[in-house]
Amino acid sequence: MKKLMLFAILLITTSVFGQASAGFTKIGNTANVTYTDATCPNSSSCYYQVTSLDSTGHESQPAMCAASQLCFATNQAVAQMPSSGTHTVVLSWTAPTGVSGVTFNVYQHIGPPSPTLVMATVN
Repeated sequence: MKKLMLFAILLITTSVFGQASAGFTKIGNTANVTYTDATCPNSSSCYYQVTSLDSTGHESQPAMCAASQLCFATNQAVAQMPSSGTHTVVLSWTAPTGVSGVTFNVYQHIGPPSPTLVMATVN
């Protein structure tokens, strides 16, 4: 019985607090497999994580980055913003198969420019 109760508490905690890394803020939820963000400030780096959320409220771990995407810690897509202008960051991912009623949570962390040379799709 204790295992079942601990499991239930873990699921509630997971559902409420999500699975994004510490320091990330949820900026959106969508049923689409793309998300456009216009909130990343100039002269900064924005880090993104995407999780899936099933119809019962269970949230996955953050998705891994695509092989061609600039990535930090294997699951944080990185966009480095220019010093001026108006820009958007377009995120896209692949939906899990065989699961219905899935939506996606998009998380962001804003930080200083990366200390290494980075590239991301900025429109």
